[in-house]
Amino acid sequence: MADKIFWLWLMGLRGIGPKKKQCLLEAFGDPKALFDSDRGTLAASGLLKPQEIDKILGGRDLTKAREVLSFCRWEGAAFITPEEEVYPQGLRNLYTPPLGLFAKGELALLKTDCSIAVVGSRNATLSGRILARSFAKSLSAAGVTVVSGLAEGIDGEAHIGALEGPGATIAVMGTGIDRCYPAQNRALYLKIAQAGLLLTEFFPGERPQPYHFPQRNRIISGLADGLLVVEAREKSGAMITVDYALEQGKNVYALPGDILVSQKAGTNRLIKEGARMITAPQEILEDFAAKEGPPAEAQSRKPQTEAFIETLEDEDQRRCLKQIVQGCDTLDNLALVTGLDIRRVNVAVSMLELLGAVAVSRGKIVLVPGGIG
Repeated sequence: MADKIFWLWLMGLRGIGPKKKQCLLEAFGDPKALFDSDRGTLAASGLLKPQEIDKILGGRDLTKAREVLSFCRWEGAAFITPEEEVYPQGLRNLYTPPLGLFAKGELALLKTDCSIAVVGSRNATLSGRILARSFAKSLSAAGVTVVSGLAEGIDGEAHIGALEGPGATIAVMGTGIDRCYPAQNRALYLKIAQAGLLLTEFFPGERPQPYHFPQRNRIISGLADGLLVVEAREKSGAMITVDYALEQGKNVYALPGDILVSQKAGTNRLIKEGARMITAPQEILEDFAAKEGPPAEAQSRKPQTEAFIETLEDEDQRRCLKQIVQGCDTLDNLALVTGLDIRRVNVAVSMLELLGAVAVSRGKIVLVPGGIG
């Protein structure tokens, strides 16, 4: 395994494009071997023009790489290379995978069972903001990790909604790990660093640049199992993310909207072109129900749980209990996930409480140990 300092050196090497760097890695095996190669060896690879060889030979300075590693240690940030197991498999499959990732927060989220990207317009409508937050909250309640880009509008609302549920969120940034953009999302940035994960391929200190955001978007789609577009103009960053998701073979979902509102034009077009139109979070969750499922503790009681649910005669109680077992823990979230109105959810949960299956404390619904099976 090459020292991380050589991965940082390759990432920062100017004058050679990302695809060429990938080809060099395949030819030389790792960045240290490339760093140590002489002119003859570099020329013999057949991959480099003379001026590119000059760039490599003239760029053998590890000072910046050492400074970046020191900064990461000081700031409590991680630098992850493709040689590490925690590096996400979805990013390995990209046309140009990141040569490294800077991360701050819960690294375990990079290996989550299921993640959904939620994206949309920066200049979002009020309805779009409400829907982004509520969908993200419901997905989080079902244990899904919500991925987005920390931008104003839909992205920010998606992160907020995810943090309101028991799940978590990953914010993929178009800046260095130490720079929050936009500045008004500073409080959200700090909260995600504590309760979720900040992620970027840009060096610390790097400011936002227009070309950073399309690069960021390929990571958003690469991390996710599916992509939900809440609302978007026909030409927007969200639609670039859709293109990446389609190239990667991901499910694309879109919410329908008013044909007179420009922020809905992109999502309406996606639906016409074959994206799945949805109106409830449960429609996304159903597509991923066949994934690995809940943790071992939950799996160990799965047979008796399913048997208990089948004994319930009331359909509303069955639907609600299934979602509570999956981690849905509030009446509002149950209403969103099941599609039932809040009155019916309230009645169903009250009956489950009388049966001893669940308990409600301070607005949170929890399973009663021994109450099932």
